[in-house]
Amino acid sequence: MTGSILLSQVNAETCVQQATPISSPLVGGKGEGVVSCKQVFAIVFCVFSFLISTVRKGKEKKLNCPSCNTENPEGEVFCVDCGTELAPQEQQCPQEITENITPATESPPDPAALEEFKFLTLPKVPIKVSSAGATHVGLVKENNEDCYVVEVVGYPLHKIAVHVAIVADGMGGEAAGEVCGQIACHETWSGIRFLLPYFEMQNGFTKLEFWQFLNRQLEQHLPAQVASANTRVVRYGAAKKIKRGNFGATIVVAVIVYDLETGHVILHGYNEGDARCALVIGDQFQQLSHDHTIAGNPFRFLGRSDHISGQSFKWEIWMSEAEFQSFWMLLYSDGLWNMLSPEQISQICKLSQNPQEACGIFIDQTLRVETPYGKTLGDERVQTGDDNITITATRISTIKEN
Repeated sequence: MTGSILLSQVNAETCVQQATPISSPLVGGKGEGVVSCKQVFAIVFCVFSFLISTVRKGKEKKLNCPSCNTENPEGEVFCVDCGTELAPQEQQCPQEITENITPATESPPDPAALEEFKFLTLPKVPIKVSSAGATHVGLVKENNEDCYVVEVVGYPLHKIAVHVAIVADGMGGEAAGEVCGQIACHETWSGIRFLLPYFEMQNGFTKLEFWQFLNRQLEQHLPAQVASANTRVVRYGAAKKIKRGNFGATIVVAVIVYDLETGHVILHGYNEGDARCALVIGDQFQQLSHDHTIAGNPFRFLGRSDHISGQSFKWEIWMSEAEFQSFWMLLYSDGLWNMLSPEQISQICKLSQNPQEACGIFIDQTLRVETPYGKTLGDERVQTGDDNITITATRISTIKEN
């Protein structure tokens, strides 16, 4: 700003030197006190430049030194008097720049990319999987309306296998209950088998691609297979001319996809009604399914409507990241969980050596229980062995633990 004032003065002097003197009546005299038009213009220009520089100087932002409190011109990093570094908060960006700056946000990691990263970097923990199932008519009913399926599909080229467990509890008594349970169970299994790749198809994929294809199929289309079973149950009731609501089946489905080489396990599940799916990890009991009951009676079940209304669930674990070496997955009907508490179920799993032994102990303990668990929850109608009992057990453990 000082430079602009000096420049104005120089221009004014140049104008004075180059001016042609003319007489002016304002001054008077013969050539004395002559003032040219260019001189007047130079004076006005200097005054105008001085006023502009003063206004600009007044608008300048001063930065106060934190040590000596000296005012420093805008843009200075260190104090011109003592050399102290000026406060960072004083050095602000222009408003038009700060308005365009948006805070950085962390985008969630891509699940497929994260899975591939773990697949390539995590240590491999080989695992072993075994499963079994059992059912019993109970102590009161004459026919068994429960049904279960335990199947295994293996893909040895990629060391991947799929365990399928289904438990269905038929409703409708002798007229339809037993048949509805069987339709729900076997029709669902047929649909799941259709979803899974055939043995020859494993040759056209890398291991990671085949793994992702398997899980994508189950995650997107598992409920559709239960819906197909529901249609079959509805048609059976219509063919037998049974009133809607007086027949059907509750169902729980769990499909475990596991990598025998890396120890990666993903569980895909679906349930409708009060048949349950639960995990037992050490002494911890975790129910994955959701009960759909009112006053102890299921309000959602296959055959109730033309459309299904259950809930899906999913669980995943990398055994190399887990703090445990083994866990159990259980599927069971209300005839079992009305008799045994979660603590009793966990204790049986802890004492069992394999799924077949565990299923036998579950049936035996259910038929011998003195105080049913359902009665402690307030349901006085529950009696020991008053319903069919069905259980499937799957045990996943590391090779070292075995």
